[in-house]
Amino acid sequence: MHVTHIAIFALLAAGAYALPTSAQEFSATGVGRDTTGHVVKSKIYMRAGKVRIDPQEAISANEQAYIVLDLTQRTGTAVNRGPKTYSIQSGAEAQKNLQFYSGASPCPPAGATCKDAGTEALNGRSAERWEITQSMQGQILLTRVWVDTKLHVWTKVEVLTGATLVASTELQDIREGPQVASLFVIPAEFRDITPPKRGG
Repeated sequence: MHVTHIAIFALLAAGAYALPTSAQEFSATGVGRDTTGHVVKSKIYMRAGKVRIDPQEAISANEQAYIVLDLTQRTGTAVNRGPKTYSIQSGAEAQKNLQFYSGASPCPPAGATCKDAGTEALNGRSAERWEITQSMQGQILLTRVWVDTKLHVWTKVEVLTGATLVASTELQDIREGPQVASLFVIPAEFRDITPPKRGG
């Protein structure tokens, strides 16, 4: 399933961290930008350890995809409303999205430097900013991560090479409050098209 328009709301990073003990419920607008200036927006919902990422633009009539993340099971399910199908992601594929919302530490493993740059306001909310510097394919990458001090989710990520912005992801218009449970349930009539595991 083609979910490129969703994947920009993920950071390709390593490491793991304990999930928040009491994740808050909220909705937000996700805004992603790449090096060309292309902007992708999604509606984000979080409830009871689950996150729904719902693009505001359909790719085509047959490609109306969204993702439901399960932070406890550490899986992602890509759902396509066009053909009424879904596929379950796991491992590295799901990890790309899970870290953004699971409260994962922004600090990667050995080979990079990580600095706590202190607490500051971001879109009217308190956030702790981290700066990670690492070498990748002969280039020095600077990644800035803002972690909301109340929600314990990453609310902004910027990746730069020198002064050039490679990509950014940000949660805007965060609204705390109960979210509808049905948003996170895969419709019973949808067909599972998850590829079989290798060797299984």
